Amino acid sequence: MAAAPWRACVAHAVVLSRGGELLHCVLNAERIRLRGGHNIADAREKQLWEEFRGDMDGNKVTRWLYNGSNSKELPADLGYYIGYKIVESHYGLAKDKQKAIKEILTIQDFAKFLKESGYEAKIEKLRGMK
Repeated sequence: MAAAPWRACVAHAVVLSRGGELLHCVLNAERIRLRGGHNIADAREKQLWEEFRGDMDGNKVTRWLYNGSNSKELPADLGYYIGYKIVESHYGLAKDKQKAIKEILTIQDFAKFLKESGYEAKIEKLRGMK
């Protein structure tokens, strides 16, 4: 399945719309602000990834972003959490950190970026899939 153009799909929106903030957090070992808390998101990271993966090539952004007043069971804006985890993984694996920063801020091919981030492989390993 081909990824939609930038911002036309959820995957691009969660990483690119806040790439600078996500990068700041990764570089400073900080966590993004997440209404409702990281404990809930961390405990459900694998489940969230599965749900996100099903939505990431679509364009229904409001399930993952800009949903503060509508989010009841889970913290709002979980797309930022997923984007943070992808950026964190990409930066963490990079041997050339300066190049990684440039790649994060100038993503053109999200599918390639996601694969190179190692995030999906990390989740699959956690799930015992590989």
